[in-house]
Amino acid sequence: MTTSSDVDLGLLVEHNVDPMLLVQREGTVRYANRAAVEAFGQPPDALAGTPLRALVDEADWDAVAALLTQASVSNGSRTQEVVTFRGGTAASQDRWFEGRVGAVRDQGVLFTLRDVTGRIMGQNAADVFRSAIQHASESILITEAELDRPGPRIVYVNPAFTAMTGYTADEAIGKTPRILQGPQTERAVLDRLRERLSAGKMFRGEVLNYRKDGTPFVMEWQVAPIRDASGTITHWVATQYDVTDRKETEKQIVEASARVQRRIAQDLHDGLGQHLLGLTFLARALENTLSSRDDATAEDAAQITQLAQEAVNQTRRLARGLFPVNLEQHGLAMALRDLAAQVEDVFDVPCQFEGEDLDVTHDVAAMHLYRIAQEAVSNAVRHADPDAVVIQLRRVEDAPQWAELVVSDDGRGISDEAVDGGGLGLRILRFRTDMIDGHLTIRQREEGGTLVRCRFDPMVVPEHRGVTV
Repeated sequence: MTTSSDVDLGLLVEHNVDPMLLVQREGTVRYANRAAVEAFGQPPDALAGTPLRALVDEADWDAVAALLTQASVSNGSRTQEVVTFRGGTAASQDRWFEGRVGAVRDQGVLFTLRDVTGRIMGQNAADVFRSAIQHASESILITEAELDRPGPRIVYVNPAFTAMTGYTADEAIGKTPRILQGPQTERAVLDRLRERLSAGKMFRGEVLNYRKDGTPFVMEWQVAPIRDASGTITHWVATQYDVTDRKETEKQIVEASARVQRRIAQDLHDGLGQHLLGLTFLARALENTLSSRDDATAEDAAQITQLAQEAVNQTRRLARGLFPVNLEQHGLAMALRDLAAQVEDVFDVPCQFEGEDLDVTHDVAAMHLYRIAQEAVSNAVRHADPDAVVIQLRRVEDAPQWAELVVSDDGRGISDEAVDGGGLGLRILRFRTDMIDGHLTIRQREEGGTLVRCRFDPMVVPEHRGVTV
C-alpha cells in the first residue's frame, strides 16, 4: 500500500535538482530521477535496469563500489563519505560527479550525485597550466605586485630560470629580480620598465643582466600583470629569453652588411661614377663642337650633358650614403652636416645640423654614431611625416666627459608600444649604441614628434673585430 509520505518522498526525489539513482543491492539501477536522466544524457526510463558500473569510469569503480557496500551495511543511516568519479554513458564518460549514498529500507541504495564537471575541469586546467609553466623552455618568473623596495618579491621561478641564471628556486624566491642586475644593466631600460608597470601596462624590453656566477648575458623579457576578478593587479609574470647568441648573430650581420655597403659605395664612386663623369665630359665636348657649328642638335647635346651631370651627382650621393667619405676625411660633425644636406635634397624635408666638431677618438665609434643618426633620420622622414628634422652633436652640460647625439623631429611621434616592441630599426640603434658602450633613449617629445638620444664617451674604444662598419 502506498502512503502519502511515500508519494511525497517520490515527488521530492523526482524533482530534486541533483541527480539521484536508486540502486538495487546487486548493483542495477532501479530508478533515476529527471536530473539523473539529463545528467547521463539518456531518454526517460533508459537508465532503469542499467548496471551502475556501466555509468562509472572503470578507473573509479572500486571507490564507488566500496561506498555502496558501506551504505548497504549502515542500517539505513546516511553515510558522510563522498566519492568523486568520472561517469556518463558507455559511449562518453565525460562528466564528473560527487556521490553520497544512504540505505533506503529494503529497496536498495539511494545514490545522490552532484555534477562537479566544471570544478574538476577547472582544476585539471590549472594543473595543466602549472605543468606547462614548469616544463616551459622559456624562463618564467612571478613576483608580488608591490614595486617599491623591498618588492617586488619573487614567488615563483621555473626550472628554465635556474638553467638560464644559475639561481635555484630556493635562492630566488623571496628575493627580487634585482639579483640579476649589475654594473652595465642599463638604467634607462629599468626606468621605462617601472614607468610601464606603475601604469598597469605590459612591458617588453632588452637589457644586459648577470648570472649567479657573474657572467653577463643579454636578456629579452616581457612582463604582464596578473589581475583578480575585480581587476586589481596581484602579481607580475615575466617571460625571459637569453638572446646573447642572437645578439652576436646580429652583430655579424651588421658587420657583413657594412662590408657590402662599403664595397658597393666604392664601386659606385670609383666605377659607375667615373664612367658617368667621362660621359659628361664627352657630352660637353660634343655640345661645344656642335655649338661652334651652329648645329641645331647642340641643344640636345646640352640636355645630355645636364642629365649626365645629374647622374654623377646622384651616384655620389648614393655612395656617400652607403659610406660617408667625409667621416674619414673631415670628422663626424662634417659628415652629419653633409647627411642633413642629403636629407633635404633627397626627401625635400628641412633638416638642420647643430653642434660642435667633437673629437671622437676611434673611427669605428664615429661610424657607429653616424649610422645611428642615419637610421634615426631615415625612420623620421619615412614614417613620421615631419615638417623638420634636427641633428645635434654636443657635450652634456652636467657631465662634460660625456657627449650626446640627438635626432629630433616634429612628426607623429613614436608610440610606447613601438619602443617596447623593438623593430629591426630600433634593434640596430640599440646594437650600435651597445657597441660604443653608450646609453640610448627613444621617446615622444612633449611638444610632439620623436627624440632619439645616444649618450657616449668620445674617448671610448668600441667593440671591434677588425672590420669597418
